[in-house]
Amino acid sequence: MKKMICSLLIAMLAFTVSPAQPAARKAAPKVRAASAGSVFQLGKRTIAIPPPDGFTEAASQLEEVRQRFTVTEDPNLDLLAVHLPSEVFQTLKRGEATEPDFYTKVSVSKTLREIDVSPIDFSGLTNTFQSQFAQLTNPDGPTMKSILKHLEKNLSELTERETKVSANQIINVGEIEKTANVYSLLLLMNLNIQNDAGQRGGPLLCGTAFLRVNHKVIFVYAYRQYRTESDVELMRGFTKQWLAKIAAANQAGGS
Repeated sequence: MKKMICSLLIAMLAFTVSPAQPAARKAAPKVRAASAGSVFQLGKRTIAIPPPDGFTEAASQLEEVRQRFTVTEDPNLDLLAVHLPSEVFQTLKRGEATEPDFYTKVSVSKTLREIDVSPIDFSGLTNTFQSQFAQLTNPDGPTMKSILKHLEKNLSELTERETKVSANQIINVGEIEKTANVYSLLLLMNLNIQNDAGQRGGPLLCGTAFLRVNHKVIFVYAYRQYRTESDVELMRGFTKQWLAKIAAANQAGGS
């Protein structure tokens, strides 16, 4: 259980430190056809993951996006989907440089991918996460140090530059929703990434959720740069609405 929760934290942090788009304009990237409805086979069951309103699934269509967010994914997780605002997706599709400040990701545990999860098991998973959250996210603790080391290694290999990643305490802003099939909360984190090309980082809000749909558990993340207090309520509403959309798309699969 602890290993799975660590994987969730790595996945959450990895998406925040994915390397920036290069500044120079590039040739238009290779674009694949979008997967119809973003439907995934998890064991014997299928899971539909519709994009948030106004967003486009990008990992299945742009190889650069897929690589960018796969390279720092925890090896115990499978990346399912990455969503970008539709206008940002079109900019990347044209081969133009941009750095999105609002994006999402969905992952699944390789262990849980083949396993049906009961409501009791789901409750145990989320209760363990709640009880261990402060300990596991302590920036001076062994878990966070190991996670940051993992990210530094993968980012250094990806960028071919020695990269350092540091983090302040991850703040639990509060629960968004807690039901028999959803546990979501809003986090505020401040990470800094530095190499010989420069330094970047800053405060980032992360809507993080365990979502049980069609007897499977997926990890759902929504990220937005924090600029004003209004961003907190915006992210609460955005995360809750998107989770409801995913749940509705899988209602026929039962619980």
